[in-house]
Amino acid sequence: MATSLALLTLFLFFSILMVNRWMPAMLALPCLGLAVAMVVGLHHHMNWSQLQELMSVEILGKGSVAMARSIVVAIFGGALAQLVTQKGMTRALVASAAEYGGDHKVGIGIAMLVVVAINFTSLSGVAAILLVGNLVLPILISVGFSPRFAGTLMLFGVALGGLVNPLSLQIFVDIFKVDFADCLRLSTHYLILLGGVAMAYLLFQTKRERRFAWASPVPTEQPPPLKWWALLTPALPLLLMGLFQVTPLPAILLSLVYGSLITQPRQCLASLSQALIEGIREVAPVIALFIGLGVALEAFRHPLSEAALGPLVAGLTPQAPLAFVLGFTLLAPMATYRGPLTLYGLGGGVAVLLVKSQVLPVTALLAAFLCLGQFQSICDPTCTHNVCVGQIVKESPERLALHALVWVWTFVLLATSWAVWGQGILNPG
Repeated sequence: MATSLALLTLFLFFSILMVNRWMPAMLALPCLGLAVAMVVGLHHHMNWSQLQELMSVEILGKGSVAMARSIVVAIFGGALAQLVTQKGMTRALVASAAEYGGDHKVGIGIAMLVVVAINFTSLSGVAAILLVGNLVLPILISVGFSPRFAGTLMLFGVALGGLVNPLSLQIFVDIFKVDFADCLRLSTHYLILLGGVAMAYLLFQTKRERRFAWASPVPTEQPPPLKWWALLTPALPLLLMGLFQVTPLPAILLSLVYGSLITQPRQCLASLSQALIEGIREVAPVIALFIGLGVALEAFRHPLSEAALGPLVAGLTPQAPLAFVLGFTLLAPMATYRGPLTLYGLGGGVAVLLVKSQVLPVTALLAAFLCLGQFQSICDPTCTHNVCVGQIVKESPERLALHALVWVWTFVLLATSWAVWGQGILNPG
């Protein structure tokens, strides 16, 4: 009991550090992992040599490479994002969406929602958010969207694309140790549900804001001339994964080669090299976060940690169908502020403990955390892309989160209900 209380205190302490932004997650997570190792080691009366072995080899050594596949996917995913950006594909997609959307408010809203989602099936990172946001948001505002409406709609688009982004999927595969095909299938179901909620939000808010109008300069820079088949590059990883069952890394590599060949075949190698260098620079913070997350995961995977916290976590987990749906829906806000239900924070350790306890089928845990990931993506004011979008539309991230809260909470209820009663995740046999 004393060990469990000490570990829970560590959880709370590092949670406070991250929520108040006193320590970034990339530092807090490995420190949490090492602190957990020290507590369980001391509890089992390890001498200095044994404690050093536990912390440096078992936790820090193994943990730093625990997310290796996700790190490699992040590197080449960053390279693909750079290629798509440098070759003007993002600008061309936004320009095409604006053209076909016309002057109708709902039409342009749908077009921008779709084009943001398509871009973020392969894009990620601060630079991508700023690039797409500075292209899309002025267009939305110029046709009558309020800044808060436009910003929230873009966040929905980012979340939709992120649901089937190869890097996002790889993270869930690495943590829950599930088949990639199962993860992609569930993500596709959630994509449809979240898309429906986003459309409902768009129609409702459009009707509510009929009187709003704010003239805003629309970007006039012409996108580079690209053939339509070049514009397939951002969505190509999704097509390869969905239609041909290609796993994330080969899908990204094939898309990289395709994009460089289709735009500038004579400078293919130079384009690939530049994209890779810039991509590594862009995803360096993500790599640091994954290393820290791996250390924390390894600490909670250790049998000594599992023995101390496993029974407690298992006892608090809702197992009946209705309890599962209501429990994870009501607890969805705990996926924000790097809380215990987000994989990019303390939730990684909770997820590992739940998997090890076997109190729920792993598919049920995947369904819950994948669903809560969308709550975090749209309603977490500490998310980098929420902050960036808020800066562009001059709204605080907290106000954007509150504006979307009811809609995203509705998605969580629908998604968990579908997973339980539509997919039978609690009864996989």
